[in-house]
Amino acid sequence: MEKPDLQNMSVLVVDPHDGAAMLFLRMAKQLGFGAGNLAKTVTEATDLLKGNAFSLVIVDYDTDDGDSLSLMSHIRAGYSGWTTTSSIPFVLTTGRPDREIVMAARDAGVDALLLKPVSMKQFEEKILGVMASHLLKK
Repeated sequence: MEKPDLQNMSVLVVDPHDGAAMLFLRMAKQLGFGAGNLAKTVTEATDLLKGNAFSLVIVDYDTDDGDSLSLMSHIRAGYSGWTTTSSIPFVLTTGRPDREIVMAARDAGVDALLLKPVSMKQFEEKILGVMASHLLKK
């Protein structure tokens, strides 16, 4: 698979845990993403989505203030005023490999699921696969 050009793309990482959020952002930048933002809550993410165009959203399943899958539903619905398009790739992360979470993610249309802890190799394979697939659809 040819590596997509990510230099002009940005990522939004939503995770209530500072260490995990920073790690995902650092790994995304190592893959070539030119920019990135962090949010701890769904509310912060929603505010960022209103004024920024993101190429990828990575969200932890266990956010403090809301259902991370509802954030994806809002993105997919293309809420008025949001710069991010409704087809943006959405990656869900979790440290709990419960069948319920996996099934909910699948049913919601999540593009990929990353189980924590995540190695750079696992991150790279999932993210590059999602981005390549997304870019082919354009």
